[in-house]
Amino acid sequence: EYDKGFWSSVEVSKKINKKFSVSLEEEFRLRNNLKTTDKFMTTLGLDYKINKFFDVGISDCFINYYHPGNKKHDYKNYWENKNRLNLYGEGDYTLGRFSFSLRERLQSTYTFLDSISNQEINPELILRSKLSVSYNIPKIPVEPYASVENFLPLNGSYKYSTEEMRFAFGLKYSINKKLALK
Repeated sequence: EYDKGFWSSVEVSKKINKKFSVSLEEEFRLRNNLKTTDKFMTTLGLDYKINKFFDVGISDCFINYYHPGNKKHDYKNYWENKNRLNLYGEGDYTLGRFSFSLRERLQSTYTFLDSISNQEINPELILRSKLSVSYNIPKIPVEPYASVENFLPLNGSYKYSTEEMRFAFGLKYSINKKLALK
């Protein structure tokens, strides 16, 4: 199924010291060929740098997910609240002008159930594996990138079989050393 969406986010981060940093991100998404609000997400994270190649972290995300009305719910629109805890590790390696990264994330999403929710598994556990590559073009502040991400449920009826594969590509535009658009 083809669906054109739009994801936008703003993130601020602060180094606490050489090893620790904290971040806060606000994200807004559209779906249904840009016609419907998908969700709002607020994420607070803490990262620990093990060495120059490897980071680990934890984050907590509050999700406000929009459901347009349907026959099952008497055509009433409603918002569903979720809380997502993430534990992750990410390795980065640069080879020439190419940069490679692999991220493993254990994601636990708890849905606040109400009378119209249809959530079957609570919390939902998913292992997300993401491989990314980017290329640094000499003397140009634009960096093309591509990634593939596998979503592997760890509970429920589809456990241990790929639920979703996400492919992404785009451009990262560096405004300065601390500010970039992606």
